[in-house]
Amino acid sequence: MDEATLFNLLKSTGLPVAYHHFVSPPSLPYVVYYEAEAEARGCDEKNRIRDSGWVIEVYTVKKQPDIQTLVESLLDERGMEWRMTFSGLIESEGLYMAAYTFETIRKIRRN
Repeated sequence: MDEATLFNLLKSTGLPVAYHHFVSPPSLPYVVYYEAEAEARGCDEKNRIRDSGWVIEVYTVKKQPDIQTLVESLLDERGMEWRMTFSGLIESEGLYMAAYTFETIRKIRRN
């Protein structure tokens, strides 16, 4: 999965979505996603596979299992293995965050 595909997938939730951060955060709830790590590998001195580690952060005004289920269903429908960490209340911000991490593998097209 590449960034554009992930962005479109997350937009299908109907929630505001941004890569890494919003310049001016919208009203809650909203979603932020980013690529946390990447690795290219291959053989014959050519990288042909890219592993990416992604993070999706869901911010809400209170714990909202329905929104978490929405994001989880999108990942499940695509056969993605994921891990969720619920941070609870971020007191300095007055909001809750659930973070989902997962990895993708995609072929790099090179001649």
